[in-house]
Amino acid sequence: FSIGPTITISELAENKLIQSNFPVLSTAAGLIATPQIRNTATLGGNICQKPRCWYYRSIDFNCMRKGGEVCFAQNGENKYHAILGNDGECIIVHPSATAVALMALNAKLIISDGKNTRAVSIEDFYILPAEDFTRENILKDDELILEIEIPSESKKLNSAYFKLKEKDSFDWPLADVAVTLKMDGNICKEDNVILGSAAPIPWRAKPAEKILRGKKPDKTLARNAGIEAMKEAMPLEQNQYKIKIFNTVIYRAICEAAGINPYT
Repeated sequence: FSIGPTITISELAENKLIQSNFPVLSTAAGLIATPQIRNTATLGGNICQKPRCWYYRSIDFNCMRKGGEVCFAQNGENKYHAILGNDGECIIVHPSATAVALMALNAKLIISDGKNTRAVSIEDFYILPAEDFTRENILKDDELILEIEIPSESKKLNSAYFKLKEKDSFDWPLADVAVTLKMDGNICKEDNVILGSAAPIPWRAKPAEKILRGKKPDKTLARNAGIEAMKEAMPLEQNQYKIKIFNTVIYRAICEAAGINPYT
């Protein structure tokens, strides 16, 4: 299944084929920003957007990502910054909700420089600050995303996307999670648990995936997966609260993907 990068977020959310085959992606798209932004923003732009760190965005701070010598968030206002993958010199969180859903769907990006074309797993598309804190992804200056490809077998996956914000109206997420489960009867054979707003890249929660694989999902297993995923967290002075939030959001997303009511 191929999607062009210039499809708007609104079109992505409202497309009937995507809603029926990849509901985790349409749900994630429908919860992005405001209707006005969704009508203008594109999938390619959402995947490649810059981080939302206020020090990086402000002209008053020459942070490391802009060529300076200091990550001001390390000892500054870091309430919304990373709790995972933050052992590098920049502690941004990745802002793309569609990337979280696409990683859960095992998507690939078709990239071209006009002469040569290559296919890259979206999981390999992003770069941690520990590798290079000046870049977010592997795109070269002369390259563009031509297509986003989702494997046809991903249509068979049970899926769910859950986002938690500070307020109900438009807001950046405190935590968002996409979950896909490949079921064999009532047993989870394969699973993806991908976290957004947790790390500088869409973050694969391998400890949570390991707990689910080969077992019948239930509330206890889902809750334990959320707890296990956060054992590798390294919270900063102001964002320890994110651990409990992710405990809950992971639990709810797994339950919904497994067809379990998380609220009873």
